Amino acid sequence: MAASWTETVIHGFTGGAHGNNPIYGTLVQDASGALYGTASGEGSSEKAAHGIIYRLTPASKNGSKWTFSSIYSFPHSHSVGPGYAIGGLTIDAEGNLYGTTTVGLVFELSPPAAGSTVWTYTTIANLESQMNNTLVGSLLLSSSGALFGVSIQSAANANGSIFELVPPSGGNGPWTYNLLYAFQPITDGAHPAAGLITDAQGNLYGTTASGGPAIAGTVFELVAPTAGQTAWTESVLYAFNGGTTDGSTPVCSLLFDASGALYGTTYQGGKYDSGTIFKLTPPAPGSSTWSESLLHDFAGPGAEGPNGGLIADAQGNLYGSTVTGPNTVGTVFKLTPPGGSKTKWAFKTLWSFPTSSEDGVFPQGNLFITALGDLYGTTELGGPGPCTSPSGCGTVFQVAP
Repeated sequence: MAASWTETVIHGFTGGAHGNNPIYGTLVQDASGALYGTASGEGSSEKAAHGIIYRLTPASKNGSKWTFSSIYSFPHSHSVGPGYAIGGLTIDAEGNLYGTTTVGLVFELSPPAAGSTVWTYTTIANLESQMNNTLVGSLLLSSSGALFGVSIQSAANANGSIFELVPPSGGNGPWTYNLLYAFQPITDGAHPAAGLITDAQGNLYGTTASGGPAIAGTVFELVAPTAGQTAWTESVLYAFNGGTTDGSTPVCSLLFDASGALYGTTYQGGKYDSGTIFKLTPPAPGSSTWSESLLHDFAGPGAEGPNGGLIADAQGNLYGSTVTGPNTVGTVFKLTPPGGSKTKWAFKTLWSFPTSSEDGVFPQGNLFITALGDLYGTTELGGPGPCTSPSGCGTVFQVAP
């Protein structure tokens, strides 16, 4: 018999200087096993008003607690008006963290020097004028050290854009901002709301939450310039039809498999209009058309689909979460690929968050999976903290067999 999965709250946010509401704070892990994320930090504290970056150090032995520490708090002086580090972080081989805030700041947070406990914050770009305060999604770190990101809107085009930040040569000086692509009205997608992925050739892939002929969202590719060229070329790999046919409103990052197929989620649409999991298969020889297939339709009533992307384990199983579900305030699920005589992917709910808020409410963002197969994620609300409506300031949770 397959083992049942259980959920454990490894941290409950308490608000103010200790953070709350880790809305899209997808977790990252360093070489020591510590987890890092972001949370907003509304409250009376001057230091906490624009959110925190936190670290969770693993328990030293079974049964002991994870250790929470706020390693950086965003002060009011970083920007004018509300702005929070609500997106996920990106980590490099040296343990430096990269992220964004809602007012268009791109930052680097470097680990403490020997003998110190203080992390070093650096604003590497202020894109407020370019982004119209709509910088979202995790950044993509390339092998060259460049960062790629998206904005839902931009000064160049209200439909959103894709940009690159190139580090200074020698490590000193300002980063260089390059606008790679501004989405056009309707035809090629609009309002990208999740981070990008890349292939071995350096081409970029992502989703737009709207746009396309049916205004239901798209999956796109941005092809890197070849020798002698400077412009990146955008093409729509698939445009969603919306309604009950194939899903709509993809607000997820994508996932490649070894064959080059792409996997993702839609927040709405599908058979029950509660979201879908989809697969895009690359074109057959002699064709240029990617084919879409639905792996799963999320069922209502009262269900909302995934607000994040998928992750995979070494066996090709897919994992994700939904914001709500029938009689629950969120789920964590697994999708097992076909094998043997089976031709369909097998869907299983691993954990349903109960309507009582102690375990967390409304998981959002991507999950993180360890080498042991344990899953970690965040909930927007719930937990033991003192926040209200509904109660709880949000959690970091573990779901494990």
